[in-house]
Amino acid sequence: MAALYGAMFLSAFLAATVLPVSSEVVLAGLIVSGRGDPWLLLVVATIGNTLGSW
Repeated sequence: MAALYGAMFLSAFLAATVLPVSSEVVLAGLIVSGRGDPWLLLVVATIGNTLGSW
């Protein structure tokens, strides 16, 4: 399960850089598939995106 959140973090982190990664698709896919807590996925994505843009 930790790998799931790690993948979400990495996806959001890379999306905030110059790399063309779509973290929104990853987030939506994980939420729709029910493979994690939606709120925790959102928090992890927010942290990854914030650190990536920093």
